[in-house]
Amino acid sequence: MTPYNNAVSVFARKFHTVYSKAGSDGTLNIRISERKLFVNTLYILISVASKYAEGLVYPADYHQDMTEELYMLKRMILDAYVAK
Repeated sequence: MTPYNNAVSVFARKFHTVYSKAGSDGTLNIRISERKLFVNTLYILISVASKYAEGLVYPADYHQDMTEELYMLKRMILDAYVAK
């Protein structure tokens, strides 16, 4: 678990920096606690990455660049957190 925990720690520090900046400049929906937003974001990222890696979202032999689909998921996730 050490490599996983180290990766999560790095992500947590970077996430805290982004959360703090976005909260102070008003671009983030600060009604969501940092902890809740972090846990949900980490869960989504791990889930999406594992689904793509396992070929559950798109078959492994599906020879197409899925970059646009990943950007679409990113926009959907960020839309839920951006202050309106």
